[in-house]
Amino acid sequence: MPATKTLAEVVRDHILATLARNNGDRRKTAAELGICLKTLYNKLQRYGPELRDVVADKDLKRQESLKVLEEKLPLDATVHRRTHLKTGNKYSVVGGGLYEPDASPVVLYTPVEPFKHELWVRPLDVFFDGRFVQDKA
Repeated sequence: MPATKTLAEVVRDHILATLARNNGDRRKTAAELGICLKTLYNKLQRYGPELRDVVADKDLKRQESLKVLEEKLPLDATVHRRTHLKTGNKYSVVGGGLYEPDASPVVLYTPVEPFKHELWVRPLDVFFDGRFVQDKA
């Protein structure tokens, strides 16, 4: 006889899979499931810790990313000037943040000379992979 699941188990598994696919983003999960955010919160309470663990995993990833970001771009640092090795263009780092879908750290920077883009965003690891070097002044 095949193993069967209760309706509650099927619903829980579907919510868990959708939440994981959306990297713990509750708003996207609720929208994809076609339910309001409050209903999703109620289901998270009802179905227990395994659903909350997906959200906790995303929060942990965010904390780890913020730690890496603070190491590379200290909050108390003055504006960082960097030069792109290939083009020679100069840029000022204006800050950092997290890219929401996967909570990966990013660098926000702007060109020193007028350019067609006012603000650029790059993943932190790409920005510090050797393409940009710290200016002396």
